[in-house]
Amino acid sequence: LKFAEEYLVEKCEEHPEMQEKLEKTFALLAFDKPENSPFASLMELTHRQMVATDVNSAVLKALHKPAIPRIEALFRMMVWANQQLTRHDDAPEPPDALNKMFMEQ
Repeated sequence: LKFAEEYLVEKCEEHPEMQEKLEKTFALLAFDKPENSPFASLMELTHRQMVATDVNSAVLKALHKPAIPRIEALFRMMVWANQQLTRHDDAPEPPDALNKMFMEQ
């Protein structure tokens, strides 16, 4: 809480939209069982993953790096391309490019 008082309060003054999010997050500390609190959704895996992604992106941006690693971007493009190839109903047997690429190594 001391950290929040010393460092985060001034950030809320600069970014008022963050104040409600911080208040809900720190309110979890007031409950013996935060998973039963009105803010339990903040503890769900999907929310934690979203926060982790946002934090990682912010750190990478601060380091002047791409928001996602190039290998991840390449993999996402490959998955998208594979999905596009398999969507065409008129193709007799769409190739499974990803499986071929990884299995033939």
